[in-house]
Amino acid sequence: MRHKAALLKDRRAFIERLESEGCLWLPVAASILTAAYYVVREPVLYKDLGLLYLLRLDHEWAATRLTQRLRDLGYVLAFQCK
Repeated sequence: MRHKAALLKDRRAFIERLESEGCLWLPVAASILTAAYYVVREPVLYKDLGLLYLLRLDHEWAATRLTQRLRDLGYVLAFQCK
């Protein structure tokens, strides 16, 4: 497996090359096309996630990550919701 620094260097070089060629929009277009493909392919009704979705997601992610870090350190945890 390649080292993380080498991967970041390659990615940075790729982005700089796209920027110099005026094609910085290309990765964004690819992401939009990929999303559109899955929207058309899957016959599922659209469901709005709501205004607070990203805030809630960040809190859940942070809690999960911090819990795992403490367990890795050997702590036994018990949580109670407000």
